Amino acid sequence: MRSIKTPILLALFSTSLWLCGCAQILIPGTLAGAGEYMRYTTTNVPKRTLTGSQRQVCAAALRALKKMNIKAPAPGSTAAGSPITATTAELIITITLEAVTPTTTRVTVDAAKGQIVKDKATAEKILDQLQAELAAPQPGSPDLSRIFIKNNCNNSIDVAIHYLNGSNGAGTWQSDGWFRLAPAENRSAVKTSGRYIYFYAVSSADYGSEWGGDYFQSLQGGRYGFFKVDLGTGAVDFTQSFNCD
Repeated sequence: MRSIKTPILLALFSTSLWLCGCAQILIPGTLAGAGEYMRYTTTNVPKRTLTGSQRQVCAAALRALKKMNIKAPAPGSTAAGSPITATTAELIITITLEAVTPTTTRVTVDAAKGQIVKDKATAEKILDQLQAELAAPQPGSPDLSRIFIKNNCNNSIDVAIHYLNGSNGAGTWQSDGWFRLAPAENRSAVKTSGRYIYFYAVSSADYGSEWGGDYFQSLQGGRYGFFKVDLGTGAVDFTQSFNCD
C-alpha cells in the first residue's frame, strides 16, 4: 500500500514556515500563481505618501538610513528619481520615490532577503524614521511653522491647505491636497512662514461633513471655500483638528 506520510509532512512543514518568525516567506508551489504572488508582494512591501518634494524626501531617507546604521549611498550620489539601494548583513533594501505633487512623494520600501523573504517590520521602521526626519527642523533652515492635521471623525476625510510656501515671510501662496486622513489619524502636512493659513476639508462618506469658509481657491480643477486660521507671530507647531457631530 502506498504511503501518504510524505505529502502530509511536506504540507505541515510548509504551513509551519508561514507561521514562524517575523519576516513573511513566500514558498514556491504553495501559492496559486502570479495573482497570489502579487498579493503577497503588495501586502509586505509597504508604501506611504509623505509631505515633501522628491528631493527633500530623498535627503530625509538617507538621513534615516544613517541613523539606523544601515549602509546607504552618500548624499548627492543618487540621481534624481532613481531608487535608493541600501544593505544590512541580511537584507537588500530598495526605497522608491515617486513624485505625486511638487510637495508630496509616495515612498515604497522593499526590504528583501533573497528572492522569497520580505521583512515588512524593518520596512515599516524605515518609513517611520523617514517621516520623523521630514518633520524635524534641519540645521540652518529658516524658522517655519509646522502644520499638523487631525481627524476626530469616525470616517476618513480629505483635507486641502492653502499656505505661504517660502521663508522669511516671502515665497509663493499655493493650495495643496488632498491629504487623506483615516479616523483618529494625526499627521504632519506642510510648513509655512506665513502668519495665516487656510483649510478646507470634506468627509469621504456619502453623508459626509464639510469644513470650509468664504476664502475661495482653485485646486485640481475645482474651486473650494477655505476657512482662515491666524497662527500669530513667530514659528509654531499648530494642529488643525476636524470634528464630526
